[in-house]
Amino acid sequence: SLNVPTVRLGMELGIPEVSGTLERLGVNKDEIRPVPSMFLGSFSLTPFEVAQMYQTLTNSGKRAKLTALRSVIDMDGNVLYQSLPRSSRAVDEQAAWLTTYAMKQGVAQGTGRYLQSQFAWAALAGKTGTSNDTRDSWFVGIDGREVTTIWLG
Repeated sequence: SLNVPTVRLGMELGIPEVSGTLERLGVNKDEIRPVPSMFLGSFSLTPFEVAQMYQTLTNSGKRAKLTALRSVIDMDGNVLYQSLPRSSRAVDEQAAWLTTYAMKQGVAQGTGRYLQSQFAWAALAGKTGTSNDTRDSWFVGIDGREVTTIWLG
C-alpha cells in the first residue's frame, strides 16, 4: 500500500468530504474518527459492513441494503419470497467505476494476482487489508454481481 500518497490525497479532499463519502457508502458515522489515519481505514467494521460498502461501489455507486436472504424457492421451483431492495445513488457513478477499476488492477497485478491466475475467465476486483499488528487480515472480492468479504483475526 502507498500510505503517504493516500493520506495526502485524503487531506487534499478534506476530512469532512471523505467522512461523508464513507457514510454514503454505508459506514456508521459513529465508527468514523475524523483524523488523517481514517484515510487508511483505521476504524472497526464488521464483514457485513465492509460488504455493504463494496456492494455500493460494484453497483455503479447505488446503495441497496444488503440482506442475508435473497429468495425462498419451494421444491417445484416456485418463488415463495424474494428480496427486492431499493437502491439510491450514494456516490458518483464515475467515482465508483474508477475505484472498481483500481481494485481490478489489484487482482491483475497486485496482492490479489493469485486469484486472477485461478479465475482468469472472470472480471474480478479485490482489496486486501491488514491491521498494524497483523492481527487482522481482510480481503474483499467482487465480480460485478457478487461481493465476498473474508476476515481472519
